[in-house]
Amino acid sequence: MSDQFQFKSPLSLFIWVKRLMWVHIFVSLALLIGLVWELKVLKDFQGGLFSDQVSFFQALKLPTEIISRLSILFLLIFCGGGIIVFKWIKLANQNVRALGAKNLSFTPGWSVGWFFIPVANLFKPFNAVNELWSASHSPENWKADDKNGAVQKWWGLWIVSNGLIQLSNNLEKNADSIDKIIQLSYINIGGEILWIILSLSLISLARQISTVQVERFSQLSEQENSLVV
Repeated sequence: MSDQFQFKSPLSLFIWVKRLMWVHIFVSLALLIGLVWELKVLKDFQGGLFSDQVSFFQALKLPTEIISRLSILFLLIFCGGGIIVFKWIKLANQNVRALGAKNLSFTPGWSVGWFFIPVANLFKPFNAVNELWSASHSPENWKADDKNGAVQKWWGLWIVSNGLIQLSNNLEKNADSIDKIIQLSYINIGGEILWIILSLSLISLARQISTVQVERFSQLSEQENSLVV
């Protein structure tokens, strides 16, 4: 094990990551219900089921207010959860060094920092977490394990999810007809479903890395103790 870095169990931070992701999932499910409700009202209006626009706007008011408030809650959880996830990534990166991984391409700081660099944040964070996965599973020979399905799945979902958010924002600016608003609703519903899958993927990814790091540390500690004895 490395003398420069001290191993700290990532399980406590992982538990907080898991809790926040589950809160995210429940908020997304509530948003999903609100969006489907809103879509039904829009489809009913499109189908001529409302006698006038006043009754249509009255029917649309409640789901719209619910979606607005839940969206604010979603954003707050996203910011808070992001801080915890970044702390977990940094700690996990420090741990692989404590476990003996050498010549890593990403420092603990930059494994997080790349998330905030435009353009580079489309691929550098994936490379950093991919390296983290490999070094956690095989600290001595981490370069041999360069294709990790769990990391690829998580990052693919992250990219597509962000793409849908950008698409939704662009469509919202030009949503000047009922057809375009309905199209926007379908995209938002798809985005929430994707976010739920993404959250579950992140929980699984963080659990696997945290667990294997603790197991690896336990094995190394037993080996060192046996040598002392």
